[in-house]
Amino acid sequence: MAKRIILESYTFDPGSKTIVINGKYLRMEQVILITNVTKSTVLFNFADANYRAASWSATTTDNVETTTIVLDPGTSTTGMLNTDKLSILVEESN
Repeated sequence: MAKRIILESYTFDPGSKTIVINGKYLRMEQVILITNVTKSTVLFNFADANYRAASWSATTTDNVETTTIVLDPGTSTTGMLNTDKLSILVEESN
C-alpha cells in the first residue's frame, strides 16, 4: 500500500461540514488524515475519536467516482472558508 496526498479535486463546505472528493472512490479505512492546512486544523483522523466522520458515502455514477464525507458535529469549522486548502492523506493499493 502506498500513501498519497490529495491536494485538489475536492470541494469543502465548512457550513455543512462536508468534503466531496471527486474522481476517487474511497472507503473509510483508506483515509488516514484530513487537515485544513490554511487554518492548521485537523478535521478527520482515523486514530482519534474526536475527529471522526458523521457519515460517509462512496459512489460511482456514469463512471465518475465520488466520495462524500460529512464531519462529526463536534468538529469545529468555525472561521473556515470553502476556499481553505485541505490536505487529504489516503492509503491506496499500488
